[in-house]
Amino acid sequence: MVQFRFLVLAAAAAAASAKFDIHVRRQLEQFDRASVVVEFVGGNDAAIAAAEATFEQDQLLAEQPGAKASVLRTSLLQHAVETQGELEQLLNAKTRMIEFASQELFWIDNTRHIEDASEALLAKIAALPNVRAIRKPVVATLPIEPEFTIDAVDANMTAATEWGVSIIDAPAVWASGNKGRGVVVGGIDTGVRHTHEALAATWRKEYGWFDPTNKTPQPKDYHGHGSHTMGSSVGSNGIGVAPEASWIACAGCTSSGCPEAALTGCAQFVLCPTDTNGQNPKCELHAHVINNSWGSNDGASTFYADQIKAWRAAGIIPVFANGNAGPNCATVGTPGGSASVIGVGATASNDGLASFSSRGPTPDKRTKPDVSAPGKDVRSAKPTGDADYQLMSGTSMATPHVTGAVALYLSAHPRATFDDVFAAFTKTVDTAKLVPDNKNCGGLPDAKYPNNNYGFGRININKAVGGATPSPPSTPKPTPQPTTKPTAKPTPKPTAKPTAKPTTKPTTTRRPFAEVDGEPSN
Repeated sequence: MVQFRFLVLAAAAAAASAKFDIHVRRQLEQFDRASVVVEFVGGNDAAIAAAEATFEQDQLLAEQPGAKASVLRTSLLQHAVETQGELEQLLNAKTRMIEFASQELFWIDNTRHIEDASEALLAKIAALPNVRAIRKPVVATLPIEPEFTIDAVDANMTAATEWGVSIIDAPAVWASGNKGRGVVVGGIDTGVRHTHEALAATWRKEYGWFDPTNKTPQPKDYHGHGSHTMGSSVGSNGIGVAPEASWIACAGCTSSGCPEAALTGCAQFVLCPTDTNGQNPKCELHAHVINNSWGSNDGASTFYADQIKAWRAAGIIPVFANGNAGPNCATVGTPGGSASVIGVGATASNDGLASFSSRGPTPDKRTKPDVSAPGKDVRSAKPTGDADYQLMSGTSMATPHVTGAVALYLSAHPRATFDDVFAAFTKTVDTAKLVPDNKNCGGLPDAKYPNNNYGFGRININKAVGGATPSPPSTPKPTPQPTTKPTAKPTPKPTAKPTAKPTTKPTTTRRPFAEVDGEPSN
């Protein structure tokens, strides 16, 4: 009997130990402490299923502006609190600064981020039956090329319309009266200089900025990348594709990278915006399309899959950079390689593929990117002054051209779904002038489309919109809460309830980003 009990305990310990990824194991072996992301069995699947069941029961609710986002947030938060109940109790019982430095619950993907946790605490967390994995947090990067530095005089030379905006035929859409009005573009990046002359008029001041790390009350740009990408999406003065779309932004990155906790905080914000302290959510103010000019070179990683899943359930269109690891094949990054997003490659002004643009196929042999857009020597906003501009190159620069184009499409077709947008964009691409380079990645000929260089081709928004005129913008109204509780059941509740319900932002303290000058590194 004693031997049997020992074997049972040993088996349980082995099962708990298997939940740690190799990076956390190595960190604990060296330091006895680690910062981790705790994942739970089932992720956010049950919460999304519950929300979708509510939509099916109440079609009128589902059709109200912002209703899907509101119902989703309620379901996701409830699910996260319930499934993380035992962990909440465990953390409340531990002495902070001895067992861990800080912790934060994220409802959008049902995870808990814990900084500087002791080995003893992590062992107890691993023993919880509904904990799926304990892993190292991801730090994503900004896919830009280092060769963007140019003479200041050239940088500020103005054109009626920048080449990238012209080549995708955005001015033809503008001529129909459609410049993106009524659509909200969200940007997860290094922040934005909101006073810039090309961006000031269209920043939505109400619930239009969130800095999950430093809680800054006004938008700022920690690097310069974010002002540039937002300018290409919605900037005026000829730099942006949808100059009358409004924009909101979240600081998920600095010049040193994009920590997963900040990216996840931003994922929550664009789905259900809050005030600058992360409180008082107004889900009806959510973004309609989200620009993500960041990613990880680990194409097999799925770290942002649940965030994207929640966006898609809310009807939000996610657009991601394909990465800058080209010219070799199979260099597509993540989340750009996800089948649930529009992944974007970069072209030059001659319609050739930019040498740095990552190529497919994905690790599971799918074709990527989905489409391509201008990303080489793109002129847009610079955060050093309200009238400053600069050239930058990267799939980071290509992505906002697609994001702005989606804004134009949604202005003309406000009820369009992700599948509608994807079909419209991939069926109306330009391919005649694209330059094959005979790489034939994944066995697909470069001269046939889709391929693993350009995807379906370089976008043409005038063809995609199809001559439709924009619909009048609707004024967001507060979204009523669902009258019935979601029917789908989440993972089993813990036997004991947490002593206190976490708020939407339960963080104790977190280390801030190191502040940097607004000037991008040269």
